[in-house]
Order: sequence, then structure tokens, then C-alpha cells
Amino acid sequence: MKVTNMEVLHAQGALSRLIELDLPVKVSLDIALISNTVDVQAKAFGLVRDRLFKTYSIKTEAGDLEGSVSFLCIEEIEVLDKEAKERHGVSWLDLRKLDNGRKLQNQMVADIPEVARVVKKQQENLEAFGDKFNSLLEAKTEDLIFKKIQLPLEINGKPLEVKPSILKALTEFVEVV
Repeated sequence: MKVTNMEVLHAQGALSRLIELDLPVKVSLDIALISNTVDVQAKAFGLVRDRLFKTYSIKTEAGDLEGSVSFLCIEEIEVLDKEAKERHGVSWLDLRKLDNGRKLQNQMVADIPEVARVVKKQQENLEAFGDKFNSLLEAKTEDLIFKKIQLPLEINGKPLEVKPSILKALTEFVEVV
């Protein structure tokens, strides 16, 4: 069966909660087997995601990562911090707390060429990362081979209670019998 990586990630969390229920042995085994299959696919997804982070993160001249795709390098923050203290008497981060702090931050970024250059490159990287990451989430997996979990309506004469949020994430993986 082919599912998207997004469905795999949702299923992984839901299966981890379903695994905690006391269910008949056969159902428990089916859940464990599907959980293992989903974990392998989620791990592969994680490796590709990490490679995307490395590709689109801002790097120092030495090639070290300076944070994620959504943060400035330390050097630019230091420049902005110094400039904010000179212009407004507060640090870069504290500037945000002022009434028009966001506007002041944006203006400062635009006024300092070396920071503006990095921010522009970062925005390009973030956009490219977002496109690739969304494609990765929407991509169909290779054929995952598993038997759907057959959840019983009752266990020991009592209705099986499973939260809808769990079942929603597992629509491709379970059937109620």
C-alpha cells in the first residue's frame, strides 16, 4: 500500500498510543508489525529531512551550520544587537517588545547591508526548503507491505474505546470488525 510521508508520521504517533491498549494478542501483534514498518519509513523520512536542513541552513565561512533555516547567523545578530542599542537603547530581542518593535527590526535589517544580504539569502533558502519539505511530506512511500489492523468492536464484552484522533491518523492502517 502506498501512503504519503505525512500519513506515516501521523500514524507513527497514533500507533504509539494504540500500542499501550490491552488488546487481543493477534491485534497487538498486527499493531506491533505495522508500527515497525512505519518506524522504518519515518526514519528514512527523517534522514532526508535532516539533509534538507543541512542544505538550506545558513553556514559560516568554515562551513559549520549556524542554526536552522529560520534563524540568522550569530554574527548578524551581534551587528543588529549593537545597532539596536545605539539607535533605541535596547537589545535586538528587547526591541520586539516595543509598540512598533517589529517595524523597527525590519527597518534595521533593511538599513544594514551585510545583514540585509544574509536575510535575503535566508529568505530564499527558507522558500526553497519549504517547497522541498512540502514535496517530501506529500510524496507517496514505496509500497509498504502490511496487513490492516482488525480492531474489534468489543473486548471481553465491553466496547473498545479509542480516541477519534488516533483513528483519524490510522484510517489507512485499521479496519473495525
